[in-house]
Amino acid sequence: MDRHEFWQIINTAKEEGGDNLPRRLEVMERQLRQRSPAEIAEFHQVFWQVSREAYTWDLWAAAYIINGGCSDDGFEYFRWWLISAGEKAYTSALKDPDSLVEVCKGEDNCEFEDIASVAPNLYEELTGKSIPQEVFERTQEPKGKRWEEDDELDARLPRLCAAYRENDR
Repeated sequence: MDRHEFWQIINTAKEEGGDNLPRRLEVMERQLRQRSPAEIAEFHQVFWQVSREAYTWDLWAAAYIINGGCSDDGFEYFRWWLISAGEKAYTSALKDPDSLVEVCKGEDNCEFEDIASVAPNLYEELTGKSIPQEVFERTQEPKGKRWEEDDELDARLPRLCAAYRENDR
């Protein structure tokens, strides 16, 4: 499975599931059930590749602002939510994390932990084996320039800060 096919599955899940994350999972699972176990494993590998590409300081800053703080695990779940938002939102956020101000409107919590288990659970159900997995080491440093809390974020991500911090004042 290539990236194009991966994003077709994700985009369809977003379109059909809307903002309902459990519904997105159902749509993804339905689509993956039509694939071979090898393709399901490939989907999972592409998922980890795009998650790793989003491991940047700027996106971590965006997650910190949007979610009112962000741990290591929280940032992982944020990246997974971002993937589930579709290719256009993902690509825009990689180029300009401040663009998430439009994507996150109306979202209660921009995290999506369950998406990472859809392919492994289905693979195991179909084969009786664990899915071959690529391991992402959190000890790796995110790409980009590290940020310091609060003061620097206003300059780095002004639209997100304005949208999310106005409620704090």
